[in-house]
Amino acid sequence: MEQEIIERAITATGAILNRHGLGYEQMKILHRSNNLVLRPHPLPIVAKVATGLDFQGRDPSLALAVATHLRALNVPCVAPAAILPVQVYGEAGFQATFWEYFEGESIEAPDRNQVLDLVLRLHQGLSSFHHDGLPRLETKFDDCIRRLEQASVPMPGLPASDRTFLAGALKELECRLENSSSVRSIIHGDCHPRNLLWNKQGTAKWIDFEAVCFGPIAWDYVFHFDEKDDIREAHGDVTEILAAIMHACVATWCREKVERTSQDQEAAEYHLAELKRKLARASR
Repeated sequence: MEQEIIERAITATGAILNRHGLGYEQMKILHRSNNLVLRPHPLPIVAKVATGLDFQGRDPSLALAVATHLRALNVPCVAPAAILPVQVYGEAGFQATFWEYFEGESIEAPDRNQVLDLVLRLHQGLSSFHHDGLPRLETKFDDCIRRLEQASVPMPGLPASDRTFLAGALKELECRLENSSSVRSIIHGDCHPRNLLWNKQGTAKWIDFEAVCFGPIAWDYVFHFDEKDDIREAHGDVTEILAAIMHACVATWCREKVERTSQDQEAAEYHLAELKRKLARASR
């Protein structure tokens, strides 16, 4: 993310806070990628600022509604900040939302069964969420295919042959998914381990609900557990299809991220290799 964009986003966030009489001493950058997460220290909040470069069509207003609903049901999640009106703020070309500050980090889950319980509680809360026009999960895959097939969309480090391979694999896998008997409901949609924060006391909270959609329940499990036996037993062979789709999508998204790190590059290479391995195994 360009420094000029970061500076303008910080200025815009400060202007919003100042209008609500919320003074702060320092604006700390907690995360920067396709969105910018800022901490106006010492306020007990964070600002999530959409820079306009997020290519996955996320909806910040949806995130606020979902998190408010989940918190009312005592589902562990980071909720919208209560010290200013809960809404999406437009400022200087940016969209900002404000959230509770939770001093946690994305770490390897200390207890696998605890994560299983957290996903279950998340789904129980989402099942009663009502929202007109929720997108289908498959729209993410279609968008991924479209961008892979557009030569004008830069994906540094990804050869043309691999772009063609990924687009073809996604098309085939999406057809297999359509013909499967998957159980569908409202899901998180982006349920990877980095969206589950843990503090030092072992308390966890879900974050980032912009991608909530309607799709196979198993999608939220494969990010954490891939094709583990108990997940396959609960959700059937659709987990194999979704795990392969997950590898294809992550390999694509990591190549296209606005702010790429060495970890993104390693993740892209890993997920592409895993996809090729799974498809080769399935064809035997």
